Amino acid sequence: MIPNTLPASLIAPHQFDDIPVTVPVASLQPIGTYKGLTWNNFNVIDVSLAPVGVAPQTEPNVAVQYILTTGLDQVATLKPASSKVAYFSLQSFYFGCVASSQETAAGVPIACSLTLTGKKYGKAVVTQDISFTPGGLLTSSMKKVNFAGAWANVDEVDFQQKGLLSAATSVLYDNVAFTTFTTK
Repeated sequence: MIPNTLPASLIAPHQFDDIPVTVPVASLQPIGTYKGLTWNNFNVIDVSLAPVGVAPQTEPNVAVQYILTTGLDQVATLKPASSKVAYFSLQSFYFGCVASSQETAAGVPIACSLTLTGKKYGKAVVTQDISFTPGGLLTSSMKKVNFAGAWANVDEVDFQQKGLLSAATSVLYDNVAFTTFTTK
């Protein structure tokens, strides 16, 4: 493992609440570049008005990954947004899953599983399987996942949905915590 010898930018957990959402409860707005990382195949959605689903850790916005943004491979990716960021350390996030629709905030909570793969220079260096089980039929809280060890020095993280119902599942993320390390 490469020691963290580069200058670090500790980022508070990303709540996505500072991203203006043009159409509330419709997840058609890509995140793009946000807080030093490129959020490929992630959209932002305002879930504060949703009557059912997974409650955000902080309102109103969450990031969402679903088949209309990821395509059939169902992979969303975090990468440094510029050459000034050498790598980053994924620390934690909250997530939950809902039945997909164009208005993914209105979906009922459902169980899901994902495989996260951390890469350095294009090679996988760490993987972790995570799963979500809803706490209720119509609403549920998000689940927190913590990361350590090899997640400290990655330059890409792939989020891949798994399972038979993955094409009909939207994954919601909130309070994503990481630190970026900039080049000297």
